[in-house]
Amino acid sequence: MGHKVLCLHGLGTNGDIMEAQIAPLRYYLGPFQNWDFEFVDGEYAWPIANLSLQCWGAPYTGLSYYDGTPPSALSAIDSLAAHLSKVRSVVFLSGTLPVDRQQLMKGHMGWIKPDEVGQNGVWNLMDIPSVHAWSPRDASNAGESQCLREIAMRCQAHGSAVASLGLSIGTMLAQIDS
Repeated sequence: MGHKVLCLHGLGTNGDIMEAQIAPLRYYLGPFQNWDFEFVDGEYAWPIANLSLQCWGAPYTGLSYYDGTPPSALSAIDSLAAHLSKVRSVVFLSGTLPVDRQQLMKGHMGWIKPDEVGQNGVWNLMDIPSVHAWSPRDASNAGESQCLREIAMRCQAHGSAVASLGLSIGTMLAQIDS
């Protein structure tokens, strides 16, 4: 049985861009018959991400899973939940802190703060095996990937090298399968 991989792109990109971005990782992970990559596009047009524009050029369609408002963010969470029902592990590539659902329900865009997570916090630690990768040169979300890693209870590893990331993902999946 292969591993199903749900691939969610970042703001202002799309599934095709994500597929190209992770091509080296997919190659490193090995035979594609063991992997089922599902690239889910956002439903809303979004301005093209500057860094992606520099890498991929124009024209391409920038997308988002929500339109920037709290109601559409809640709708996106509910819509994506169907894809997440059988998730056994997570890999974050330049991940950001999660939105605060309580704030969304009050009509405000808000994100969970790391000091609100844990034993004395409002939120529980993320209790799912995870691997985190980010670039130390990430200027758009500087520090958020590291904060996301810190709220993960069972983090395998972090870093930015493809080989290191691939090894970490393989180790995590081997532990899940055993």
